[in-house]
Amino acid sequence: MIPPDDFRRLAIKLGDDFDADLFLSGGGFASDRMSYLGIAPERELVITPDLSAEPLKAFAYSDELPTFGFLSYPDRSPSHRADTFPAGHMRKYGAILGYNEETHELVISTRDSDLQRDLRGAVAVAPPSLSSMAGPTPMFGDLRHSLDRDEYIERVKAVLEYIQRGDIYQMCLSIAFELSFENFPDVDFYNDLFQQYPAPFYVWYKTDPYQIISTSPERFLQVRDGQVRSQPIKGTRELDSDPDDAIRHLLASPKEDAELSMIVDLIRNDISKSCEYGSVRVRNHKSVMTVDNLLQMYSTVEGRLRDENCCLDLLMAAFPGGSVTGCPKKRAMELIDELEPHSRDIYCGSFFILWGPRDMDSSIAIRTGYFDRARHLFRFYAGSGIVVDSDPASEYDETMAKARKFLRAAAYHRS
Repeated sequence: MIPPDDFRRLAIKLGDDFDADLFLSGGGFASDRMSYLGIAPERELVITPDLSAEPLKAFAYSDELPTFGFLSYPDRSPSHRADTFPAGHMRKYGAILGYNEETHELVISTRDSDLQRDLRGAVAVAPPSLSSMAGPTPMFGDLRHSLDRDEYIERVKAVLEYIQRGDIYQMCLSIAFELSFENFPDVDFYNDLFQQYPAPFYVWYKTDPYQIISTSPERFLQVRDGQVRSQPIKGTRELDSDPDDAIRHLLASPKEDAELSMIVDLIRNDISKSCEYGSVRVRNHKSVMTVDNLLQMYSTVEGRLRDENCCLDLLMAAFPGGSVTGCPKKRAMELIDELEPHSRDIYCGSFFILWGPRDMDSSIAIRTGYFDRARHLFRFYAGSGIVVDSDPASEYDETMAKARKFLRAAAYHRS
């Protein structure tokens, strides 16, 4: 038995010592508190934009071992995408370490006796204590925005014009931020975010020359023995001195209600393509959880995977997640390419663990960034969902509130 704080320190140590990929869970969905580490990569598949689903299936289902990986957001404009950022990446490992936050049980799964011995030795040694960042949101003289405040507000107004014309009902508009980082602090940066802002889907994943950090609160698709669950998030409010009053205001907001309801309908349609007829339903509409010191509203959409379909069929049919595009999805994605002057790369893509053809969990890669080791740059993103009654200035403020934790972490590690 290992207490959660000790496990987190252990995970950070293994990320350093064994170059592990980390998929950690903290906060949010109380019933899903499993964390996993992929250690000693044995095989990998770097995904290209033109790669079909069949090679992905052949790789993922080639043996009984789980597959960790991600899909990048499918930027449609070739000039937007960074030349070397992959469309996705999948790995299989020599060892998987799993941790149950509820029972405090740690399990090492490997067929390599030497690796088993090394990992048991690492677990037996108490990891050192870790630092923690704190303080107000900093200001950076060298912080670069793909859209400044005035530009973002003008593009929100453009989105509203498209909505009023009937092109779309909703669209997610984002900003990319960049900071120079000569010596990136590696997993300490990830740990400080996790310690200060725990969320259900924390990922530390390397795809050279990029080190990706995802701190997402949002589940994309979960499949357990063929039972499908998606939990889209729409609706954000900052916590104040009266949390109960803040929740009441969030639940009573017509704008936030419309935003979530439209995306729930889109998700229902997306998963219906791969689910049994009549099995798709919505539960716990307008639930609320607290992550990143923000209130987030979400719903649960469920269905039953058809016998002839696998998890990758479902993932590819529903990708990218509707909560980070808008609806109708096709037109919203066209307008994202038109109005955003940056590539999204991994942002608004998806991280996943595939356990088998009918077992998977995945997140929407929001609250996500990466360090480019070749250019010594940390790039991260934030955005908000625009609907007909959105206020442009408020949408900018919401976007900056979501960027705040990366700004604080960057300030702490550059000081």
